[in-house]
Amino acid sequence: MRGGNRLSLVVLLNNRTTVGGGELAVYRYAASLARRGHRVTVFANWRNDFMRKARPAGMRVRFRRGLPPSIRASGRFNRWWARMYGRLFIEPCLLGEKPDFICGYLRQAAADAWRYGRKYGIRVVNFVFETPDLVMRELGDILPPAEAARLRRQWDAVRQAYREAAVLVPLSETVRQECARWTGRPVAPPVYLGVDADEAIKHPASDEHIVYVGRLDVYKNVQDLIRATARLPDPPPLVIAGSGYEERDLRRLAVNLE
Repeated sequence: MRGGNRLSLVVLLNNRTTVGGGELAVYRYAASLARRGHRVTVFANWRNDFMRKARPAGMRVRFRRGLPPSIRASGRFNRWWARMYGRLFIEPCLLGEKPDFICGYLRQAAADAWRYGRKYGIRVVNFVFETPDLVMRELGDILPPAEAARLRRQWDAVRQAYREAAVLVPLSETVRQECARWTGRPVAPPVYLGVDADEAIKHPASDEHIVYVGRLDVYKNVQDLIRATARLPDPPPLVIAGSGYEERDLRRLAVNLE
């Protein structure tokens, strides 16, 4: 603990070139902590568009980067580079700064935070967005069996990391309850992400819209939202804000249903 209750935190952001809501949430949590006077160092994989906004004082972001997914064998190289980057940059930072907490989320970042925390005696915070039971209940019907089995193995591998974390921070009450059942331990009250007032989409109060904000892939069921809206007798405008692998197909579906 630093003087005046000022904390030092290291945040592991295992983001991809196409970012998901979890990465945005973790980054915003980190920025919020920095605005409150804490010292925050974020180790990110890639520089996403939302990171181009000016960062608060006390927040540093370091980018690992790597080969883009379009290059053959990039996955093998990036996994090797991730291990080397940890040894060359993350571990020296942990040794030099001796942070109060190291923060992870979901699966890989949670496992990495747990591993570093155990090695260097640093308390671990995990941000919680989902659990395997919640994912399977919501997506089990559309996940291919091999993908469902792979996700289950990944979650089983990090359950101990969640159980041994100093703090688990869920983003909703539903996730808090699910995580408590899955881990068998207490989980902190939820910290809702929210939207900054200066970033909110402003419309006249009389306007009615259906709005989706998030990644565009098959697991988000955006195609069902488009079909359901098209079946309404007098539908309000449907606003979809996001990007992802399904964007082209979703655009085509929306045009065909007009």
